[in-house]
Amino acid sequence: MIYVGRYSEEKNHAAAVRAFVRVVAAVPAATLHMFGSGGKQAEIEALVKTLKMEKSIFVNGYATDVVSIYRSAGVSLLTSKGEGYALVIMESLSQGCPVTAFDVNYGPADMITNEQNGMLVPFGDEARFADALIRILSDPMRHGQMCIEALRSASTFGVDVVGGKWQRLLRGLPSRHALPG
Repeated sequence: MIYVGRYSEEKNHAAAVRAFVRVVAAVPAATLHMFGSGGKQAEIEALVKTLKMEKSIFVNGYATDVVSIYRSAGVSLLTSKGEGYALVIMESLSQGCPVTAFDVNYGPADMITNEQNGMLVPFGDEARFADALIRILSDPMRHGQMCIEALRSASTFGVDVVGGKWQRLLRGLPSRHALPG
């Protein structure tokens, strides 16, 4: 599993770390690889050490090849306290990597269809977040379907689809007449 995002307070990495302790208790071979940069990285590393999760949770720096990271992952995580339109969700889905996220306003539910291309969990419920991850890890058939659906759902945000919507919008706007010079 992966978490891609800057190490900052609003990204709420600590919730992912605490939830992952429960995941490892149920699925000992599970690993979480975090990638990012930012002022809270040392705090996250310290939390991982305090919880004795160094063999299961890996806190990495900024990654330049996120495509390979998403392709190698089974699930990506997002525990942000708030999100606009989270690019990391679209990046993950476009590589066939389902997303488990807290269902915060403006973003995750616009791209994640619960139980199809990922899982949405009420904000702050770390136990349910862990349970969602365990369910995915424990059911290879479900996981495989979610990967297929992740790719399919990402296509609805492709250049052709979104570009066509913009073209229709712009064509529908009233035309402006040139002002006399």
